[in-house]
Order: sequence, then structure tokens, then C-alpha cells
Amino acid sequence: MCWLERLRGSLRGRLVINLSAALALCLGAFTAGFDLMIDREISNRFDHSMVDRARALGARFAQRATGTAAAPVPVEAASGVHQEMYKVWDRSGRALARSETGDLDLAPPANAGAGPVFFDLRLPDGREGRAVSMAFDLPPADPRGRLLVTLAESSAERDALEIRLHLLLLTAAGITLAVILALAWLTVDRGLKPVRVLAREIARIDPDQAPPDFDMRALPVELQPVTQKFASLIRRLYHALSSERRFARNIAHELRTPLAEMRMTAEVGALDDTVAGLRAHLDVVGGAAQQMESIVNVLLMLARYDAGLEKPAREPVNLAELVARHLHRLEPQIAGRRLQVTGARVPELWVQADPVLADSVCKNLLENALEYAPAGTAVEIALGGDRLRVRNAAPSLSADDVAQLGEPFAGARGPQAGAASPHLGAGLALVAAVARVHGWTVSHRLEPDQRLCTTVSGFQPLMSVDAEKQPPVP
Repeated sequence: MCWLERLRGSLRGRLVINLSAALALCLGAFTAGFDLMIDREISNRFDHSMVDRARALGARFAQRATGTAAAPVPVEAASGVHQEMYKVWDRSGRALARSETGDLDLAPPANAGAGPVFFDLRLPDGREGRAVSMAFDLPPADPRGRLLVTLAESSAERDALEIRLHLLLLTAAGITLAVILALAWLTVDRGLKPVRVLAREIARIDPDQAPPDFDMRALPVELQPVTQKFASLIRRLYHALSSERRFARNIAHELRTPLAEMRMTAEVGALDDTVAGLRAHLDVVGGAAQQMESIVNVLLMLARYDAGLEKPAREPVNLAELVARHLHRLEPQIAGRRLQVTGARVPELWVQADPVLADSVCKNLLENALEYAPAGTAVEIALGGDRLRVRNAAPSLSADDVAQLGEPFAGARGPQAGAASPHLGAGLALVAAVARVHGWTVSHRLEPDQRLCTTVSGFQPLMSVDAEKQPPVP
């Protein structure tokens, strides 16, 4: 690939070529117009000089005829030139005088008047020349009646001057064009500096590191929309990669135990020859498979929420009814563990939310609290205003563990997971994912009496029955 092809292949090269071509066209048009103006000005000046000399020549001959002139003087000296040729006629067309440098083989000009008449001709010596003819009226007493004067001179001096000016003008245009090319290159190079800086920042993007933060203030306004869109796409790509890696890591971690359990059960069951034993082992395998299915469903739901694939269908939802229904469903578990459910709740709390996702929030919050609360303790559930708050005892939870709540399977890995429990520990992670989709806020606080307080706030209430009688939840 030659240098010209490489130049055309780059943005800087294209801009320099286009800008230089446009400036060169403008310079060429200016040079051509300026050259035409100079040629016209030179021609006018030479013509005016010839007119002045022709008038001086006519005045000299008029004076000689009337006898008012001084001593006889050669006509060439009187006109002040030595390279010109002339010829003088009277009204009848009789030649009165001619120059000593040569005779102009011309007839008296028929169209000569008070004004000058210019024309080109070939001089007797073969050179190209230019001539002017003028008529001069004489006094009535002068027998010649009228003088007709034709003055001619060589165009060589005029042509030589024009050639010198043309060469000078072309040289100046060439130097100007070279300067324009250099300035165009430097200007385009300086103007594209933000693009090069942006290209270097993009080239340094590493999928294993956090997405870069582009400085929009340092970019031209033309690049800011493109850069903002690119940065948004990069953040979404990083988020998708992070979600995929987190999904793969979590599924590898969480499926390891059920798979090991299934393999061990299958190996033990292979040694049992009784039908009852085989049934028992198959039940264990079925339970492990059901647990694996639940794990995969939870992970897929979290991945869809994090990737923004699940969009909430907002409509009026009664949170008070959802909380009451799940408490009624969990009554056997509450009675079996001798838990006490307390707290202030409004009869109705209508909010704008996705019914399925709002039901998932209530379900997971209640199940998480009832699952990990020690037997015989109280679980406080408060609903009112724009928030839902759940408190339960958490004697084995530390302040460091609270910071991990909301991460996938943090509950199963946390200090509360010491007791045998089929709970996957993903309830609070689902609550956090749903809250992000709706713009709600989820907070966890470990109180001094070692009680975990989980609050979901930011609901958009539509209507609350007896809201004035029910104090808002702090």
C-alpha cells in the first residue's frame, strides 16, 4: 500500500486532502482573478501612456503649423520616447509626418474621433505592437483643418512585464499552497487530538477490569453523544459479562453439593437390595434434583433481573393483602417453630408495582425471616406509609455479615446457615434485584439487641384505607 493510499485510509489524511483541495481551489481562483486584474491594469497604464504621448505629439504638430512653436525640435524627442512609431495626416488624408524609426503602412483611421481608438498590429520590423489613433481639431484658419495621429509601439516591454509578474504570482501561489498544506496538516492533527486520546483509552479497555470513565468535558461537543452512547454500551456489556460470570460461579458453587449428594446416594443405593431402601434413596435423589431445579430457577431469575430482561408491568397492587396471604400460607411453619408474629399493619396499601414481583418481595422477606428466626422468638412485620419492614432475631449474625446480605446465596453461606435448612439463602438477593427494577430501596440493619431489621422503602402508594389512623412505619 503506497503512502497515498494510507493517507486516504486515515481520517486525518482525508481531512487534509479535502481541506487542501478546497483551499487550493480558492487560491487558484484568487490567483487567476488577481492575474486578470493585473493584466488589465498593466494594459490600461500602457494605453494611458500612449494616449498622453499621442496628445503631446498632436499638440506639437498643431503648434508647428501655427508658427507658435519655438525652435524646431525632432518629433521623437518632443514626445519623450525613442521606441515608438507614428504617422500624421490632415483632414484630406495627406500624410504630414512620420517617425524616423519606420513608416507605418497604414491608411488614415476612418473612425478616429475625439476619443482614443486602440488596436493591435504588426510593426514594420516584424514585432507585435499596439497602436492608438486620435483626432485633433485645428483652428478654422488652419488650412489642414484637422490632424489625425496614429502612435504605435512594440508590445515586447508590456509582454515581458506581464511574464515577470506571472512568474512572481505563480511563485507566491506555490509558496502559499505549501504553507496551506503544512497549516492544514497541523490544524487537522491538532483538531483530531481528542479522537486519538479517545482511541487510546478505548484500546486500553480490559474486559477483566472495571469499565473506563470517559472525561466528557475534555471531548468536543461533536464527540460527546457518540462517547456517551459508547460508554453506555460498554457498561451494559461489562454488566452482562459480570452477570454471566457470577451466574457461572454461583451455579458451579451451589450445584456441587446436590450433585455430590446425588452421587453418594446413588452409590449407597446400589448396595441396598431392598425395595424400601431403594425407594428411600430415590426420594433423596428426587429431593436433591428438586433442590437443584430450585437453585437454577433462582439463578436464572436473578440473571434476568440483573440484565434488565424482566421489565415490570406496573399496576395497582395491594401489599397488605399479599402480606396477609403469605402469613396465612406460612401458619404451619409459624406454629411448628412456636414463632410470634407481631407488628402494626394497615388493612390496605395500594401501590404501583408489578404484581408478580411485588408478591416475590413479600414472599421472600417473610420466608427469610421465619426461616432464620430462632424457634420461640418474635418476628415483627410492619407495613405502612411507603415501606415494608421485617425484624427477626439473628443471634449468630455479625455486622460484617450484614454487608453481604443481598448477594446471591449470602444467607446460605452466612452465620445463620449453621442449622440444617433447605432454604437456598437467595431470598434477600431476589428482593434486592426486584427492588432495583422498581427503583425501591432495600436496607439491612443489625440492631443492638441482635435483631436484623430489613426495610423495603420507596413504594408509590395509590390509596391507603384508614391511613390517618395508622402511623407510618419509621
